[in-house]
Amino acid sequence: VARKTDPERHQKYLDHKIGKISGHVFDLKTDLTEQAHLIRKRLAGTPYRLKPFSLIRKKGTVHVSFREGRWPSVAGGSSVPVQDVQELHFLFLSALQSSGRNLLKASRISVPESNRTPVTAPANELGYHEDLRIKVRDLDKFISGKRVVPVSHLTHPQGFSFIYDHASSSEFRNEYQMSFEDSAPADADDNQHSGWETVVMGDKVWGKLASLNSSIRLSTYSWRFLARDFPDLGIEIQVNDDVDGADVLYGGNGKDDSAFQLWFTFRVIGDRINREYLSHEEKMMTIGYYFGDEIPGKNLQLGKIYKNYYSEKDFVVAKLPAAKQKLIGLGKGMLGKVLSSQHNLLEDIRTSYPEIDPSKAEIVAITIQHDSNDTKGKSEAFFRSLELRPRLNRTVKAD
Repeated sequence: VARKTDPERHQKYLDHKIGKISGHVFDLKTDLTEQAHLIRKRLAGTPYRLKPFSLIRKKGTVHVSFREGRWPSVAGGSSVPVQDVQELHFLFLSALQSSGRNLLKASRISVPESNRTPVTAPANELGYHEDLRIKVRDLDKFISGKRVVPVSHLTHPQGFSFIYDHASSSEFRNEYQMSFEDSAPADADDNQHSGWETVVMGDKVWGKLASLNSSIRLSTYSWRFLARDFPDLGIEIQVNDDVDGADVLYGGNGKDDSAFQLWFTFRVIGDRINREYLSHEEKMMTIGYYFGDEIPGKNLQLGKIYKNYYSEKDFVVAKLPAAKQKLIGLGKGMLGKVLSSQHNLLEDIRTSYPEIDPSKAEIVAITIQHDSNDTKGKSEAFFRSLELRPRLNRTVKAD
């Protein structure tokens, strides 16, 4: 794979991350204090730490001022004039290099070029953008009354997949319209300790999921479909470090941590419902797939579905939905191995909730979660792909 020099790669990355914001800096009507704040906020989720700095205007020209002694290139607290976005970004890069910081770790990784066609998310009114964070307490406002066009076996006859083959986690999120929930650290993108980052293992690109006394949930509400249309669920992961002392089971110790959890939130649709809209009054349920830690005194079984500790827990602010999850990996013996498993989503819903008609179960959200905040521990897993197909056509295997 052809690789550009570091300066070129970093320049391109800054252009992508803050290009639009930087462009407004040179508008005479722009509040430069607000623009500086927006730039710092946008870069908060990256290895770039441009602080402290300020933008000022002198005789119609934009100047960048760094705190005294911060970097040799701008020592003494003097300001540096910039004429356009390119000069502004070059100055930022010079300051970072002078500070001795590593720039962007992901840019030093040679990512094999993918030959697949990028996925286009279904039409919706959710207003996704890269910096969007889902506030769980305001979830009703986020989804209610917002149109989401459902997908089906007619629109996607081969199904669809979430494949991690990206140079950065933000690129992965952008393709599938996945947003961090507000429990995640502010800098969860490209974060090797507590978040997601890109790694290459063998000839494949993977998303590394790491947690350190933290909870990271990555969700999308842009994909809406009937479980009966895409019952064939394929998951490819690897867990290197599970969470010691975790117990996700209902009635357990409440330390509901896991190195990997995949959740599908669904509703049961009626005959006359407009599937393009979701009401906060509708009852939600969840079906999950997880890697579990061995629990002393309990004989956990791979492939069995368990009730989650927080299933239908009633808190002051809200009552959580029913939550069942299937054990797809367990304990130290399965660490460090690629786990490729195939499941029947429709039948798993039927087994988990025998009181409902699974043919009317409609998925409204997909969440990938990893956490260690309850145990105050850590975890490390790798995500390669999530596949949803119209029919079962593969076999379960563990490499």
